[in-house]
Amino acid sequence: SMFCNSGAEGTEMSLVLDDCTLTCENNCPAVVVENHLTASFESVTVNNCVIEYSKANSNVFGYPTSKIVEGTSAPEKTVFTGKNITVRNSVVYSKSQINAGIVSLGTNGYHSNSANIDIVVENNTLYNIAAPNTVARAYIAKSLTVKNNVAYYIGSAKSYLTAIYDTAN
Repeated sequence: SMFCNSGAEGTEMSLVLDDCTLTCENNCPAVVVENHLTASFESVTVNNCVIEYSKANSNVFGYPTSKIVEGTSAPEKTVFTGKNITVRNSVVYSKSQINAGIVSLGTNGYHSNSANIDIVVENNTLYNIAAPNTVARAYIAKSLTVKNNVAYYIGSAKSYLTAIYDTAN
């Protein structure tokens, strides 16, 4: 990962990436990744950036849900305390078609509690990025705004673009 909060102290952290050119290479699962047990970025904003993926299953923002919670021996649902993730006016691409995405909070096996998060993904261009839930995937979200995004890929890949699953009930 390019940016992570593994050594974070406190909970008022924000990250703004503006007018950047970034390449997510080798074993880079995400440009920004949350990997602290108790602290989350309060806000993550990616604006007017060009982001290249070279590895499948990459994301602009990823929250690993296989964290071992202190005092346990197996991964559990973790609480994501961030309030806002915004990816706007950016280009996300790969030189060859891969399965990847923009925002990923949780998986089928491990659900994150992200009930207070506002996710905004707008005015982005995706090229050669094709996979289920390409734009945003979250388990429980306060709000989701996805608009004016365009994606292009060749092939038979299936893309649902977004998925929000309410697993709290």
